[in-house]
Amino acid sequence: AVCTLVLYFKYFFVISNAANPLDHPAEDVEKLGLKLEEKPDHKRAQRMQGNDMENIPFNFGIFVFAIFIQCYANVTNENKGKTQTQIITYMFLIYTIMRVLFTICYRFALQPFRSIAFLLGTFCVWITVCTMVSSAFMIDMKSD
Repeated sequence: AVCTLVLYFKYFFVISNAANPLDHPAEDVEKLGLKLEEKPDHKRAQRMQGNDMENIPFNFGIFVFAIFIQCYANVTNENKGKTQTQIITYMFLIYTIMRVLFTICYRFALQPFRSIAFLLGTFCVWITVCTMVSSAFMIDMKSD
């Protein structure tokens, strides 16, 4: 739940920073006294948003599905999948940390750290997928 909350706020932060400052209705400009100036890092913020939109929803779905598969495997196998449960939990935690670090590194143009954070986050997703497949094979499909 904490990882989900962190990813949500990070996603909200990135999206709000990527909003086009030149694209406001006339009444907002007039009533709120907005200045229609493009931020110098607006293109970078849009690229950050695009990256999050390409990666977070799909990867989040993988983690959620892996948790469901693992829960079902634990129920059908008398909780013998403790190791897989821990792997998925740690991978979700590390993935969340890597996405936050990726955003920070992207915002401040810190290469190669941005790429390292991205690759480590992607590696966590791959480990989770492999663990999920392993867990699926643990499910006892026998009917009593």
